[in-house]
Amino acid sequence: MKILILHRAPLWGSGSGTYVRKLAEELTKTDKVAIVCPDDRPLQKIKIYEVKTPFAGVFHNHPDYPNAKKYSQMSNIEFTQYLLPYLETTVKAVDEFKPDIIHVQHASFLVWVADYIKAMYNIPFVVSIHGPDLNTALEDRRIRLLTKHSLVRASRIFPNSFDTKNRFYSLFGQAFKRKTRTVFPGVDMDLYSKPVNISEVEKKYKLKGKRLVIYVGRLDKEKGVEYLIRAAKDIQAEIYILGGGDYQETLEKQVEELKLENVHFLGYFGRDYVKELRKFYQRADVVVVPSTVKEAFGLVILEAMAAKTPVVASNIGGIPNIIKDGKTGFLVHPRSSKEIAEKVNKILDNEKLRQAMRERCFKLIEEKFTWEKATNSIRDSYRATVKHIVRKNLEKKIDKLFEWIE
Repeated sequence: MKILILHRAPLWGSGSGTYVRKLAEELTKTDKVAIVCPDDRPLQKIKIYEVKTPFAGVFHNHPDYPNAKKYSQMSNIEFTQYLLPYLETTVKAVDEFKPDIIHVQHASFLVWVADYIKAMYNIPFVVSIHGPDLNTALEDRRIRLLTKHSLVRASRIFPNSFDTKNRFYSLFGQAFKRKTRTVFPGVDMDLYSKPVNISEVEKKYKLKGKRLVIYVGRLDKEKGVEYLIRAAKDIQAEIYILGGGDYQETLEKQVEELKLENVHFLGYFGRDYVKELRKFYQRADVVVVPSTVKEAFGLVILEAMAAKTPVVASNIGGIPNIIKDGKTGFLVHPRSSKEIAEKVNKILDNEKLRQAMRERCFKLIEEKFTWEKATNSIRDSYRATVKHIVRKNLEKKIDKLFEWIE
């Protein structure tokens, strides 16, 4: 089968970019894959059709796009100028690659493109929902109305968590239940679970004999890193913040004002730093995910748990689908620095609890959250969709034949 994936962002620097890369790599084990996206970095066995837009666009900030415009803030003319290169590149990809099915990432403007392709080429499409797309659709009536119109012709819809599914229904309606199926993302077990040599990280950052707490992700206000920083004075460990974004300068000022010496910023960990990132995951005693808005899922949590590292995270959105409170980590109320400090310290101060959590983390990921499981579910839906379309086309041809005979 030939699968064409449509993605609106680079393939590195965000959770959805990681999702697309790993899904595509897993699919290539049995199928042919091409990706339409604004990125030209190569992937083995995958054809990349690069989209060149007149300016960068984002749902929220992206480390590769420091001066990008948010979709909800684009004028009608700007949005049209931004959209057209995606349409043109997708048409080119369809003509050259000749896909059997199109997989759209995010319930947003690329669904409109897939709807157009279906009308022109009769190629079915499915849609994965990641979460930020719903936030933007809620803000922007144009995106919400056009996306709902096009989703009617989608064959399958894949929310990435139960919370995302429920938010999708509340925004777009219960009528889509019949074609919706929750598919949890996976994690690269080979990348994060295999033991690595952490001595280089310990030496480089002077971590020998020290306890380590880390945050990994974008630095937006909604990520709640300020609450981890407020908790830092009560945490007896070094706290490293791995990530970049528009909010970094504000957070650095906060650290300065609080006169904290145990909080360190390392900036954006891009493609070239993946090896160091997994060393940080395995060296860390705790990973903190202090989000203040609904996280659709949280690939960082999966990566940390695959590396056998307990997580303290906000009890919000799709996060409770992964973390088993008291078993693989702790859930805390959003915006509660006090709870963050309490739960982090509880893990740091109890070696027996920490080791038990490490083993439970790995077991849960291995059982439920591998890319093989996620991809098999999606691949089954692809095949069912294509068979359905083929059957419908055959039925139409038979009907026409009988009309001719009559």
